[in-house]
Amino acid sequence: MFQLMKKLQDTGVDRQNILYLNFFDDRLHNLQHDKLAVILEAYFSLYWKTWCLPCCEG
Repeated sequence: MFQLMKKLQDTGVDRQNILYLNFFDDRLHNLQHDKLAVILEAYFSLYWKTWCLPCCEG
């Protein structure tokens, strides 16, 4: 996985545009599969501007 992330960065993908989750992390232990969207919501709330297209800005 880290090799793939390194390749992405080497091809110009900004590090902030790569989301890596380690599901063996104890902090995610109680996270239910139907609650994974919470992680994406938190990620996009932090990095929305790096993903936002010009048509979405407002």
